[in-house]
Amino acid sequence: MSQWNEAQLPHLADILMAAAGADQETLATETSAVRKILKELQGAKVSSEIDARVRAFSTKGFNLATAAAGLGKLDEASRRALLALVARVTESDEVHDLAESDFIVRVAKAIGASPGEYQGLTVELLPSTPPPLPPKA
Repeated sequence: MSQWNEAQLPHLADILMAAAGADQETLATETSAVRKILKELQGAKVSSEIDARVRAFSTKGFNLATAAAGLGKLDEASRRALLALVARVTESDEVHDLAESDFIVRVAKAIGASPGEYQGLTVELLPSTPPPLPPKA
């Protein structure tokens, strides 16, 4: 079994399903990635309770603060592991957009992670600076 206990798994499943819909579209590849992760974490087969939760998940009823609280206080290794799982889901459709990066940051803040703990998992737009104008002749 993983570092996640049975009481945490429903909340973890919710966060992963919310990650799948972070870009306003939940694709089959993303749901499949969530199921694969949950299967890995449960050691072989996803429990019927967790499977039902994944099937019934709706982003409309999702509350990140509640889900994060359900995980309890996480140590740094657990926070990093969770953020890596969230990133794995967001990348499963082979497109990582700003909404998905924003979701990773929101999860990080909800679980008390520092920016260093999610460094490399997100993308951001840097403001562009126009090139200098040529000197006047």
